[in-house]
Amino acid sequence: MVKFYRGSGAGYLAGTTAVYFLLFVLRSKCGACSTKSAYFFLFKNKNLWTNNLYQIGECYYSKIKLIFIMQKILLFILLLAIPVFAYEVYAPGDYNYQKSGDKLLFVVDYSNSMGEYLEHKTKANLVRELMTRILPEISPDTKIGMRVYGHTCNLLAYNACRSSELIVPLGFANSNSILSGMSRLRPRGMTPITYSLKQAVNKDLDGFDGIKHIILLTDGGENCDESPCDYSIELVKTRRDIKIDVIAFNVHDKDDLAQLQCTADVTGGRFVEADTKAQLFRSMEEMVLPHKNVEAKIYTGG
Repeated sequence: MVKFYRGSGAGYLAGTTAVYFLLFVLRSKCGACSTKSAYFFLFKNKNLWTNNLYQIGECYYSKIKLIFIMQKILLFILLLAIPVFAYEVYAPGDYNYQKSGDKLLFVVDYSNSMGEYLEHKTKANLVRELMTRILPEISPDTKIGMRVYGHTCNLLAYNACRSSELIVPLGFANSNSILSGMSRLRPRGMTPITYSLKQAVNKDLDGFDGIKHIILLTDGGENCDESPCDYSIELVKTRRDIKIDVIAFNVHDKDDLAQLQCTADVTGGRFVEADTKAQLFRSMEEMVLPHKNVEAKIYTGG
């Protein structure tokens, strides 16, 4: 059923169109009638639409056929009005998250500390094992990519704090490309988290619509004289389409943890601490399979 809401103008337009269309039919079907007489019957007779409908029959040979034509006219008007004026009802259940095409960018730490051993393997190797397991399970409708940081040696701090590279741009079916890119990397440098997030937001995810999802995996806090927390606070003032999840992998410094948690909270993402391989794998699975909406928390600074 179509409802015309007051103030929308829909009822007025539909009614006016019906009247003028009926005038046209009456005039064209009745050679003996003038437009003026048809107008008289339609607008001057106060009982036209009730018990005196037969008066129009004087201008058209059959009262019954006139009613039949009027029914067709009204149906025609309704069919015209539905796509323009009917209000479409949206139900949350109509929205399929995976079919919409998600955008997911991994930002992974390859700083020097990722070469440390945990459970008989370097942390970098554990992360590669994680990605080998998790990537094939991600929906094929999801565009995925990867940026890494701290993977180069630099004598100057300026260069070390810009050691960040998009090894695989956002796209479909990128699993093999990501794993291949990770295989050539070695943990070497510093931890430019904030610079990497800026590059991800301003370059890697530029031009993509909808919600963009970043998963930051790091084994330490920022050490390039910037704050990912402060950056996130500034980011959400103008952007509400970026969500940053953070996995703090074997991080124990309280200040670093506070900065990382703030980064996730203010963008509506998740923050998880993982100290073992099992915790790391479970944390990533919970973030990726499937994604879940999380309300952002408000931070004032710090």
